[in-house]
Amino acid sequence: MTLQDIWNEALRHKDNSFFIGNDSLFTIQNGCKIERFNNGKIIIKNTRLGGDFYKKLKDSEYAVFEADGWVMGTKFVELQTYKYQIDALNRIIQNRLSAGQDPTKYQEQRTNILKKTYENPYSKIITAGGEQDLIPLAGTDTQ
Repeated sequence: MTLQDIWNEALRHKDNSFFIGNDSLFTIQNGCKIERFNNGKIIIKNTRLGGDFYKKLKDSEYAVFEADGWVMGTKFVELQTYKYQIDALNRIIQNRLSAGQDPTKYQEQRTNILKKTYENPYSKIITAGGEQDLIPLAGTDTQ
């Protein structure tokens, strides 16, 4: 699937609203922004990472969009973002515990993200590359 095919799928998706930028048209779904510029260039970015500047997708993330389309691609990126956030919170919790500080606030944040992950029907995504468990269930070996 080409970027143009992915754009066309996003255009047809019933839940998407499109917005007009200075020189582009775009939509955001599940933290992914797909934008088509007036010159025809199409890009997809992750809006949940990078602060004021959205992050371009990794090649592996683009590959999911190319293989499985807009909706599955956005779910994949959303779950990868949750994994990144959980890993960051785990480091913060460990540092706070090591320093004798209260980690409760960060543990609650981690729990909320895990709930979003497990409630998401796409937490196990079947992609063209095969089934991929993005976030291992608690108590399972991650190696």
